[in-house]
Amino acid sequence: MRDLLDRGDGRFAQYGDEIIVLLPDDDIDAALAGDAERMRRGADGLDEYRDGDEPVRIDEVRHAARIPQAPEAVGDLDYLWGPASFDRRHVLSVYYIYDLPFWRDGGSVMKSALGGWQISGATFLRSGTPFSITRTDDIAGVGEGSNGQPVDVVGDINANSNGKFSGGVVSGVATDQNFVFNPAAFASPKVGTFGNETRNLLRNPGDMQWDLALFKNFALPGRAKVQFRAEIFNFPNHPNLSGPNTDPTNANFGRSISKDGNRRDTQLALRFLF
Repeated sequence: MRDLLDRGDGRFAQYGDEIIVLLPDDDIDAALAGDAERMRRGADGLDEYRDGDEPVRIDEVRHAARIPQAPEAVGDLDYLWGPASFDRRHVLSVYYIYDLPFWRDGGSVMKSALGGWQISGATFLRSGTPFSITRTDDIAGVGEGSNGQPVDVVGDINANSNGKFSGGVVSGVATDQNFVFNPAAFASPKVGTFGNETRNLLRNPGDMQWDLALFKNFALPGRAKVQFRAEIFNFPNHPNLSGPNTDPTNANFGRSISKDGNRRDTQLALRFLF
């Protein structure tokens, strides 16, 4: 497939302005570990961890044969070779349920009123998705530059970066030196040329989510019962960082100056079961 596109002999013209190349998942070596174990004292757990050791792949090549602003127009498809935009190197998912041991063995009144509570939860920890630094102006001089042209990588992309939230640049003054990536590692290419940056070279900040539920069944005469549920989403009230600014002309280039707005939400419910 790469050879066919490199030739640029027009044989794909019949398919219009866009070619999408889908490669098999053999290019990604993923390790999956899962376990479910019945533990003493009424606890169940399930965890899953995914680790993509080799994320290098092409998930799509857009306008590969017809639009000249990307490097593939001059026979160089290496720019398009990189992690898929949906790739996450590490994903940890944990699910659990636990029978609280309090008042389980007391008298019938105490046991009925205070015992029998269960707690369950789900935790997700994920590394960030990849992205590229591109320009929307036509610095290469080939027309139609709005699709993004690569910049030059001139240094260590991780130098002087700590991945922390930044207060940004206010009235021309930087409030801190917190960067997701090193903005000094990127520069505009020479006029009339494409940059040397490869696709999806950088990663967005990771994110986490902690959800918790507490519930109890109250027996009623006959087979009926009432279930009380308290569900808390993002119970630590932990926000996640938004993606960094990727505009090389912006004063906040390389900084993450906002959060995703994720907040603690609580809902209470009663269910009548019969």
